[in-house]
Amino acid sequence: MKLKVFLLLVSLFSCSSIWAKDWQSLDPEVKQVLKSFEKDWASFNDDKQQRLEKGAKRWVSMTPEQRANAGERFKKWRGLKPEQREALQEKFERFQQLPKETQKQLRETFKRFKDMSPEQRQKLREKFKNLTPAQRQKLLKRMKNRQQRRVRNG
Repeated sequence: MKLKVFLLLVSLFSCSSIWAKDWQSLDPEVKQVLKSFEKDWASFNDDKQQRLEKGAKRWVSMTPEQRANAGERFKKWRGLKPEQREALQEKFERFQQLPKETQKQLRETFKRFKDMSPEQRQKLREKFKNLTPAQRQKLLKRMKNRQQRRVRNG
């Protein structure tokens, strides 16, 4: 009998609807951002509710410029073909699995690349494109070693 009660309790507590957040308990700003989901909110599982709430809170905290940039990125995302979206999602997931220090270094490197003039970026692309496969491998190995030294020396 105790086992049955235990199993019943476990199944009840594992049900996401028990942990679901009630629409009325959301912050007013968050509700405003998520208003198109109000009718369906109770049918969403806990994970989806949490993701939506987190995204809405992030949106509320953004400056108007950040919101405009995010809106542009979202338009680009929606314009992608499904296979392009999937490829980007896979790259993002691989990036998320990298150590935090590696992620930080990649962000810094990408920022330096973005801060270059279009001419400098193109010149760098051409330089890499003109390397032989052996030269590319050697360069990538050097970069990886440099990165590992930075991580060790922290």
